[in-house]
Amino acid sequence: MESPPDITKFFGDLWLHSILTIPFIGLLFALLLYSLLRINLLKGLWISMVTVFLSHHLIDYLGNGINLLYPISGDEVELDVIPKSMEAIIIFVLLLGFILYLSKLSFKYYIMPLIVIILLLIVQITSSLTIQHKLDTRLHPATITMTPENQLLHWEFDVRLADTTIIKGSGAYLDYKIDHTTPPPKE
Repeated sequence: MESPPDITKFFGDLWLHSILTIPFIGLLFALLLYSLLRINLLKGLWISMVTVFLSHHLIDYLGNGINLLYPISGDEVELDVIPKSMEAIIIFVLLLGFILYLSKLSFKYYIMPLIVIILLLIVQITSSLTIQHKLDTRLHPATITMTPENQLLHWEFDVRLADTTIIKGSGAYLDYKIDHTTPPPKE
């Protein structure tokens, strides 16, 4: 299941999704905020904007893909480990962390939501890699495409063998099942 596209990517703009442009876009946003807020924290604003854009790029990489080296390369890379159901969990946990931050509690209370999100992502990535490894050792495929189902730790996969056989299936954290196999075309 694919994540919904970013608005700028939907209209074909890849400049905001390139790691090469992050420092410049961060500086542009920092200068804009600096002029609007009239505070003498240009360096702090620039660092925070770069952090925001790097976080955005990380989420795109884990979700619907990113063009890291645009305009040098138009290749899109993605890990595709965030299912739609997990996006809501991440937003809720981040909102909780922000509320805890605003309530002026100690650092350990508002850093906990970030730790929860990081642990969720680690478990999700581990489950994907576990199933990929099992499929790879059993089938020795040319490619494996894993996409998250709309449920945590559940995956759909396509395995393409060298003879163009396509194996479709699904799996959970430590196990998988093959739904059907499409044999190679007859010559």
